Amino acid sequence: MKKIVILGSTGSIGEKALNVVRSLPGHFQVVAVAASGNVERIAQQAAEFGIREVALMDGGAARRAREIVPPGVNVFV
Repeated sequence: MKKIVILGSTGSIGEKALNVVRSLPGHFQVVAVAASGNVERIAQQAAEFGIREVALMDGGAARRAREIVPPGVNVFV
C-alpha cells in the first residue's frame, strides 16, 4: 500500500485525487491532507479516510479545525 499526502485536498483536483483513492481500496493510504481554509470539508476527509495529520494555511481555520476534527488528529498551520 502506498502512503500519500494530498495537497489542496478540498479543491477540485484534491477531491478528484481522493476519488481515485476511494475507487482503489487497498492501494493507497492517505496519511495527511493540506488545504487553505475549508475546515468542514477537511474534517470530513480526516474522518472518512482516518487521516491523522491535517494542515491548514489559515491560522483561524486551524484553530476551528482543532475543535471539530476527530480525536487524535493533529492540526498544523
